[in-house]
Amino acid sequence: MAKLSLKAPQGLSKAAVSWWGKLLREYQITDNAGLLLLEQALRSFDRAEEARLIIDKEGAVIRDRFNQARTHPACQVERDSRAAVVKTLAALGIDGGPVDV
Repeated sequence: MAKLSLKAPQGLSKAAVSWWGKLLREYQITDNAGLLLLEQALRSFDRAEEARLIIDKEGAVIRDRFNQARTHPACQVERDSRAAVVKTLAALGIDGGPVDV
């Protein structure tokens, strides 16, 4: 059996890498399925944060080509990504999650 790498996956933000180490230690995640779920949770965390930054810069409401107010598409990305974080962490048996690093 190949040795598992507990190093944070490439491409995660600094905050996500920090959470990777904390959650691995606290919840003793060492199996392949658990590591995959944790990676997906943290990628969703990063995606939600990216969307939040866009919303912070551009606002939650945008105008379409008819000058009608619409919810910024990044709001849906943020909502869906945060839901994915919660669902994936729950699958790992983690009741809390990344809130602040």
